Amino acid sequence: MVVSQPADAIAPQPASTTPNQDETKPATTPPTSEMAETPIHKIQGLPPVIPGVISIKPNHIQQVAIQTVESVPLTQETVEAYWKEMIAALTEPLPQLPSLLQNVEVMLDPEKPNTIRLVTSDVFFDNDFKPMALRVLEFLRQHIGNPDLNYTVIVKTVKQEVINPYAPQEKYATMLETNPNLALLRKLFTDIDY
Repeated sequence: MVVSQPADAIAPQPASTTPNQDETKPATTPPTSEMAETPIHKIQGLPPVIPGVISIKPNHIQQVAIQTVESVPLTQETVEAYWKEMIAALTEPLPQLPSLLQNVEVMLDPEKPNTIRLVTSDVFFDNDFKPMALRVLEFLRQHIGNPDLNYTVIVKTVKQEVINPYAPQEKYATMLETNPNLALLRKLFTDIDY
């Protein structure tokens, strides 16, 4: 609730400050004609129309149409071409990007439309790539013309051959095959073990 007071009931300002003209008017004083004619967005510094928002005015309703961008179908060739272009373009702002993407294979995901697969053998790739993923996707979405573009990381497991170390007898046998004079040396120096 607003309580209005007469103009003479307002406490006087100290002599060091000069009172503002609006501060000395009672609350019931109507706004000046200049303020009444100025639209509210100019007074508050707002833009007159915000895209995607319905603006209600006293005499009419204005609706701003939201533009939708259709997705461009992806092909393996376009993805590979823009992938190479993206690496070249983002090398300066992201210097670690080329080395990170060096052993990454890029392919379309046959199960999910608008998705590219990043196939790598590096188990830490996803953690290293996440801080850069937004800039990479933003570049690809903009240049390919597909705002729905997304990615998945596939870590392929590489079978490693288990190599058992030689036992001392196996080392001696292998060295003996290479150099048969080793047996003679062993007979001369009896205190040498395998």
